[in-house]
Amino acid sequence: MGTADAGRVVLGVFDSGPAAGVVLDERAGRFTVLTADGVQATWSGDRVFFKSAVKVPAYPLQSAVGGLAAFTERLRAMVGSADLAGAWELLSDAGSVTGLELAELLFSTSDPAALAAAAWVIESDGTYFRRRKDGSYQPAQAQTVESAIRARQRDEQERARMTTVLAAVRTAMDSTPDSGDSALASGIGWLQSLVYDGPDGRDGKRGIELVSLLRGAPASDPDVCAFDYLVRLNAADPDEILSIRRNRIPLVFEAAVEAAAIDVANKASICGGSPLQWAAGSGPLAIDDETTRDVDDALMAEPVPGGTRVHVIVSDPGAVIDLHGPVGTAGMERASSLYLPAMTVPMFPKSLSEAALSLSAEGDRPMIDFAVTVAPDGTVLDSSIGMFRGRLEARVTYDEADDILAGSGNRPVWAGTLESLDALAVVLRTRRIADGAVMLDRDEYSVKVVDGRPMVRHLPRTSRSRRLVAEFMILAGAVAGRFARQNGIPVVYRRQDPPDGDVTERLKGLPAGSRALSYTMLRTLKRGELTTIPGFHYSLGVVGYTQVTSPLRRFQDFLAHLQIKGFLKDGVAPMDQDKLMAVFGELEARSELVTRVEREARRYWTLKYLQTFTGSRVDGEVVSRIGARVLVELVDTGLVLPLSGAGNIQPGSPITVVVREVDPRRDHVTLNVA
Repeated sequence: MGTADAGRVVLGVFDSGPAAGVVLDERAGRFTVLTADGVQATWSGDRVFFKSAVKVPAYPLQSAVGGLAAFTERLRAMVGSADLAGAWELLSDAGSVTGLELAELLFSTSDPAALAAAAWVIESDGTYFRRRKDGSYQPAQAQTVESAIRARQRDEQERARMTTVLAAVRTAMDSTPDSGDSALASGIGWLQSLVYDGPDGRDGKRGIELVSLLRGAPASDPDVCAFDYLVRLNAADPDEILSIRRNRIPLVFEAAVEAAAIDVANKASICGGSPLQWAAGSGPLAIDDETTRDVDDALMAEPVPGGTRVHVIVSDPGAVIDLHGPVGTAGMERASSLYLPAMTVPMFPKSLSEAALSLSAEGDRPMIDFAVTVAPDGTVLDSSIGMFRGRLEARVTYDEADDILAGSGNRPVWAGTLESLDALAVVLRTRRIADGAVMLDRDEYSVKVVDGRPMVRHLPRTSRSRRLVAEFMILAGAVAGRFARQNGIPVVYRRQDPPDGDVTERLKGLPAGSRALSYTMLRTLKRGELTTIPGFHYSLGVVGYTQVTSPLRRFQDFLAHLQIKGFLKDGVAPMDQDKLMAVFGELEARSELVTRVEREARRYWTLKYLQTFTGSRVDGEVVSRIGARVLVELVDTGLVLPLSGAGNIQPGSPITVVVREVDPRRDHVTLNVA
C-alpha cells in the first residue's frame, strides 16, 4: 500500500475536538490514518479539516506513532500560547485572512507547525474566527463574539456548579446529609426533576449529567438511577409510587375543603327523606371486602306477586354535596377515589366517604333505591327509582357471604335474603349470557401492605357472593339507563362493540375454564366507549348501561345521580347532553390516569411480594406464546410474565417455574423453567 501523502500529518474534527493522525493511505477522498494511540482508523474527507506539510516516517508504525506524538506535543504547546482574542481584535474589521497571516500574527512564524497550530486553535474555539471552504478564516462579528463569551462563561459556571454539587452529593451518600447544604439541595432538586418531570427540562438534563458523573458512565435508565440516589440521600421513600407525583395527584384535601366537608356531614345528619322500611331479615345487606370503609351500595329483596322485588340501595351524596361547592369541585378534580395497596386517597373527604355518607347499620343515611321486580325467569317486570333515608341491616364480607351460601357457619336472620339474591343472580346471569354477554370469569387478587409488608390474597373466580353483587350492579345500571331513556334524561351510556373477526378461531384449542382462554378472550375485546345514545355493551350483554352504583368513588356516578334526581324533583335534568358529555370526557381522562396509577402500584407491590419467593418454585399456566418465548400467569399472584426455554409447551398448560430475580422498581423479573 502506498500513497504520495503517506506520513503526512492531518487534523480531523470530532465531537471531543480536534485530533491528529498520520496518513497511511488515501483513496477516493478517504484517509487511512494512524492515531496517537497506535490505532488505524478511516477518516472521511469532510472530517479532515487541515492537511499539514509536516511528514513523519509512516513505517514502521512505531516510528509513525513516535513522530506523531512529538509533533502533537509541539502543537499543543503552541496552541496554549495563542492569543486568539487579541488576534481577533486586530483583525475584526478585516475581511477573511489566510492561515499564513493568522499564523504569523499568533506565533510570529508561518512554518508548517504554526499553520497547523492556527488551524487547530480555531477549530477548538469557534468564538472568534470561522473556517471557510477555501481554507481562509473569517473574523466573527462583535455581537456574535460577545454572545459566545457569555455562553462560555455560563458553561464554565455550570461546570463549576456541577463539580460542587457532585462533591456534595457524594459526601452526603457517605455520611449524614447536611440539610442546610445548598449544593446538596441543588443536586437533590436536579435528581427529583429528572425522576418526576422527565429529562427534557433544564434541571432534568442536569439530573442526567449528575447521574452519569456519580456512576462514572451514562445510564440506560437515568431516571431509575436518579431515584436510587434519592433513596440513598433520604430524599425519597424506597417504595414510592412515582406516578403519583409525576401526575401531580393530591393525596390530601385542602383545609377549606375539609372544613366544608364537616358542614356537609352536619347536613347529612339532618337531611330529610322518606324512611326506608324493612322487616327484620329483609333489610339492606352491604357485601364488601373486610377492608372497605366507603360503603356505597347494598342489596335488599322481598317476594312479591309474580316474582321478587330487588332493591339496589346506593348512597346519595348528591342529597347534601353541591356540585359547584368546595367538596363537589374537589371531587370533580379528582374524578375518582385512588385505591393503593398501602393507602386510599378518596374522591370526597373521609369525613363524608367513610363516615357521614357511607351506608351503615349504625345510623340513617341519604340513599337512592333502584328497585326492580324480576320474574322467576329473569324478566324485568317493572322498575322504579326513589330517594330515601335509612340504614343497613348488616354489613357482610364476601367470605362470610360465601360461607353462608355454602351452608357452613352460623345462619343469621337475613340468610334467606342472601340466598334469594344468589338464586336470582344465577337466573339473571344465565339470561345475560343468552343475550350475548361474555363471561370473563378470571381470578382476582387483592394486594395490601400491612406493616410495610405486601400481602397478596387470591380471590377465586368461584366466589358466589362476588358474582351476585356484580350481577345486581349491572342490573341497576341497566335500570337507570332505561329510566333515563324513557324520560329523556341526558346521561352518558357505556357501550362496547363486538370484537373484529371470528373470536372462536382465536380461542381454538384453549381449554375451557383455563387462564389462557380468559387471557386471550380479554385481548379480543374492544375498548368501551362513552355515548349519549344507548347502545349494546358486548361484554355485559345489556343495552343502555350507565354507571350509578359508586357515587362515593366515581364522579361519573355522582353526576348520573344528579341528572336522575333533577328530573325526579323538577322534571328536568340540570345538564344538557352537550355539557354532560364534555364533563364526562374530562372525568374519563382523569379516571384513566387514576387507573394507571393503581395498576402501577398493584404491580409494584405484587412484584415486591414475589421478590420474597426468589429462589423458590411457583406454579403458573402458560397463557400465550410469542415466538420462542411464552407468557406465564402465576397462580398465586396473577402476574403475567415472560419465560424463555419453555420448549413447545402450549397455552393452557400448567407449568412450574423458579423465581430467579425480581427488581420491582425496574419492573424486571427473571424466571426459569423448574
